[in-house]
Amino acid sequence: MTRAEAVSGQKPMSKVANLTLRQADKAVKNYLRRQPYTEEGLKRIPCRQCGAPSEHQWHLRPCAIGRYAWYGLCKEHDLELNRIVMEFMKVDGRERLLSEYAERDAA
Repeated sequence: MTRAEAVSGQKPMSKVANLTLRQADKAVKNYLRRQPYTEEGLKRIPCRQCGAPSEHQWHLRPCAIGRYAWYGLCKEHDLELNRIVMEFMKVDGRERLLSEYAERDAA
């Protein structure tokens, strides 16, 4: 698996089909970013969702992966993830906060 394939999460199906679950899990864990990206480095990382250049990063620990990792996201998907989290956590005034964040991000 190349680094680009690991970052983008896309791989030809013929190669994926030949991996055992343990091998696939190990391959994903080996490519998790453990340190924040630099401003310059973040520009070179594709968005985790669409492949566009990343402008924001999230520090997450999905329970299924079992450790923290840094993920790059484009503006659109960063805003969408903020919306999802704020709705899930029932943050008061989330629409106002999201619109202010979007305006600040556009500047």
